[in-house]
Amino acid sequence: MSRVSGRARRLHARRPRGEAARAIAVLAAVAGCLATPASPAAAQSDPCPNAEYRVGLSAHLPDCRAYEKVSPAYKGNGEIAGGLTLPSAFRATPDGRRILYPADSVFLGAPAFPQINGYFADRGAAGWASRSVSALLPYNVNPSVLPTGMVNTDTQPFGLSPDGRKTVAVTDRDPVTGGAIPKQPYRIDLVSGDVERMAPDAVAGDPSVPLSTGGANIGFGIAGDHTFANVYYSSLAQLTPDSVAPGISAADAKLYRYADGESLLASYLPDGTPTKGIMVDSANDPVGSNSVSADGQVYWFTQGTQQPDRRLFRGVAGVQGSTLVSASEATPPGPADGATFGGASADG
Repeated sequence: MSRVSGRARRLHARRPRGEAARAIAVLAAVAGCLATPASPAAAQSDPCPNAEYRVGLSAHLPDCRAYEKVSPAYKGNGEIAGGLTLPSAFRATPDGRRILYPADSVFLGAPAFPQINGYFADRGAAGWASRSVSALLPYNVNPSVLPTGMVNTDTQPFGLSPDGRKTVAVTDRDPVTGGAIPKQPYRIDLVSGDVERMAPDAVAGDPSVPLSTGGANIGFGIAGDHTFANVYYSSLAQLTPDSVAPGISAADAKLYRYADGESLLASYLPDGTPTKGIMVDSANDPVGSNSVSADGQVYWFTQGTQQPDRRLFRGVAGVQGSTLVSASEATPPGPADGATFGGASADG
C-alpha cells in the first residue's frame, strides 16, 4: 500500500513453520476494525485461506481481503491523525507489513508534544506492534520548556525506505547529549533504534538544516534506494562548497545525496554547473515511481515546482553533471517546457 485511501490492499504473508499462507489487507487509514476469528461454520463457508478473519466489514471485501487493526487500542486518549491534510505522514512498504502513521496524542514513550507524533508499526508473527519514532530522538521536548527563542523540533518522520526499516526525522536537540543544536536531519533505523546525523556543518549562512521540497508535503521530498543506503533530500542549507556557487542563493533548495556517512551536492546542470534542485514530483508519494533507482545510483530532479524551473534532469550518483530529459524537439530548438514526471524504470 503506497497511498492513503479507503481501500484495503491484498498482501501475501508466509506464515512460519509451514503454516498455510493467508492473504490480509491493511486498512489504509490504520484505524480500521480489528478482525477476530469467525465461527467454524462461517469459516467453512468461505473458500478463502484466511476465512476466519473475514468477518464484519471484511466479509464483503473481494479477493480474500481482510482488515487488520494496525495501531494499538490505547493511543493516549487521542486518535490517528492526518488523512488528506497530512498525506505524507502515512507511508507503507509495498507489501504493507511496515507502516508510518501519525497520531495527535502521546503514547509508547513519545515526547509530550502539543502536535502530531509519528509512529512506526511492524507486522510480525504475533501481529502488529508499534513504537514511537519521536521517542527515538529522546530529547525532543515541549517548546514550553525550551530556552527562549528555540525552534521546536519536527515530530513527524519524513519518508520510509521501501524495505520499511529506515526513515528521516529532524531535531534541534542532540540525540546523545540533549544539548541545543541547529536543526539537523537524522536517518533513523526503525528496527534497531539507531540514529545517524546526515548533514555536515553548513559552510555558510544559517547553520540549521531544514528540509524543503518547494511544496507542502515535505515528506514526499525524501527518496532513496531500497534500504536508504542512499538518501536524497533537499534543503536551503549550504552544506558543501559547490552549494554556494554563483547562481545559487541561500533561499534556493539544493538537492543533496547522503551515502557512506557523507552528504554531497546532487543537483548539477548538464555542463557541470551546480544548481538548485528538488526531487521530482515532490508533491506526491515517490513509492513506486522510482524517482531513485533501486541501487540508488540514478535519480531524477527538477530545479523547482514552477516554470521555468520544472525541467526534468537525470542524475547519476557521484557525477557532477546531469542529462536534460525534457528538451525541446522543435526546429529550431526552443525553450524546454516543464515536465510532469510519471515514473521511471527501477534501473533508471
